[in-house]
Amino acid sequence: MDVPNRPDYFEARVVVRGEHPVVELHGELDMASAPQLDGCLRELAEAGAEAVTLDLSKLDFCDSSGVAVFVRWSKPAAEDSPALQLRGATGTVRRVFEVAGLSHLLDTA
Repeated sequence: MDVPNRPDYFEARVVVRGEHPVVELHGELDMASAPQLDGCLRELAEAGAEAVTLDLSKLDFCDSSGVAVFVRWSKPAAEDSPALQLRGATGTVRRVFEVAGLSHLLDTA
């Protein structure tokens, strides 16, 4: 599927690689699209996912609303919340995490 050339485009695509789902994020994660990612993670948690990897390599932009979703789901809150790994952040998305003092959330492996 080709990614539309729209500044407001966002997609959270779930794929299964190995035992755990990977959510590939495409486009711009902002106030308008953050609820979509939150809902996706909620559905995976309700389905019993023990771990989820978020692939940020195709994420072009992330504002504080998107960061808030990552922080909320990265906390070891409830027993039924999946372990979250954030991978592939580059450019401005990585910089947002660094400026916010949250680069420790990014998996550098």
